[in-house]
Amino acid sequence: MKSLHQIVIILLLLIIGNTSLSAIGEKEDTQIRFLNHSSFKEIQKIAKKKNKPIFIDFYSAYCGPCKIMNKKVFQEKQVAQYMNKNFINYKVDIKKGNGPLLSLVYDVKYLPTVIIVTPEGEILAKKISLMGADKFLSWAKETYKTHMAQVEKTVPSSYKKRKESNKTQTVFVDRIRRVSPTIR
Repeated sequence: MKSLHQIVIILLLLIIGNTSLSAIGEKEDTQIRFLNHSSFKEIQKIAKKKNKPIFIDFYSAYCGPCKIMNKKVFQEKQVAQYMNKNFINYKVDIKKGNGPLLSLVYDVKYLPTVIIVTPEGEILAKKISLMGADKFLSWAKETYKTHMAQVEKTVPSSYKKRKESNKTQTVFVDRIRRVSPTIR
């Protein structure tokens, strides 16, 4: 009876633990997770490593429309799930840290401004206005789709070049082996 009691308690703890872990997972996707690194170069390294474009939200504490986007758009579940899955998200205060420099680099003059860039920092898309969740999500999806189509075009050609290079190396090694049978 005592061991049955222990098994029931263990099962209950496991069920409760799984439920709270899934709730945590859901909570994470109820808003965009912005990385708060001090350096844009660090963000670029992460984006290159994960092979994802970078979404940059330029804002300032005094910007009313920025606050609206933060509450009404960036905390929308569908938006958060899509952005967290497909982008490296970066929030930049134009008045602090590296914000003034990035504002100059990306020509940010009005707020809110949102930009999607490649891991190398090239602009893919830029919007300078308050958007609703649906409009923002369709903009992000279209930009991502276009970016991935460009990436797909470059991958096969580099793969073909690598494959041709391997063929050339194989032919060269075969020739060496014929001339000198001691090489394996």
